[in-house]
Amino acid sequence: TPAEHDMPLTDKGHKEAEAVRDYFLAHKIDLKAIYASTYVRATETAQATAEAFGLEVYTDTDLCERRWGMMGKGTWQEVVASLDRMTLGERYTFVPEGGESWAQMEARARGVVDEILKNEAGDVAVFTHGGLLRGLLPALVGVDKSQHEEYTIQSGGIVRFDSNSK
Repeated sequence: TPAEHDMPLTDKGHKEAEAVRDYFLAHKIDLKAIYASTYVRATETAQATAEAFGLEVYTDTDLCERRWGMMGKGTWQEVVASLDRMTLGERYTFVPEGGESWAQMEARARGVVDEILKNEAGDVAVFTHGGLLRGLLPALVGVDKSQHEEYTIQSGGIVRFDSNSK
């Protein structure tokens, strides 16, 4: 499978989407809005929750994974092998041909999160991807990017983030 791909949910993915929906319902979280990456697997996951809450899913390309350009045509193992030869600082600023750097991905994701926070009041669900979260969460919580691997989120995982606390 190429590193950069857009695939629909598998049977396991549909079960994870139902579990996410059930989490929101069981915890009586009163969602006011739902946002998702434009990748099919994110919108399908979001749709399961949206239907339960009678909400629309707003999609945004800025919630998509890092854009790997030509590197994304290779396997993820090939991408990792290339990145493993770099320092963390080099990885942060490296722009693959036709793609974007980690810093650029973080900036675009931060921009959409800031826009959501500015425009929405109350609880909001954002359906995105593990790589984007691993790159973005350290910046959102104010820790050094060297801790990014501590923010690895499994498929179907939920991160609750209170924008009012620090």
